[in-house]
Amino acid sequence: MPRRRTDNVTVTDLKAHALALVARVSETGGALVITKRGKPVAQLVPYQARRAAKPGGLRHTMMRMGDLVRPTSDDGEWEATR
Repeated sequence: MPRRRTDNVTVTDLKAHALALVARVSETGGALVITKRGKPVAQLVPYQARRAAKPGGLRHTMMRMGDLVRPTSDDGEWEATR
């Protein structure tokens, strides 16, 4: 996937041209770095909807490593009760 260009815009320009800049990001797919006194403070990026997870998509991705309820210390007490 080709990398999209990232442009800088000052906070002042963002305030004056917000609607046009949002439209530009939406149309081009590129991001805008918002700067204040020459330092980056935020980034405006295009919205990407999340894909719906497939039912069972994470099945078989975890391993059981032991009893999750039993205390881990040898004396059978939880650390919080000591």
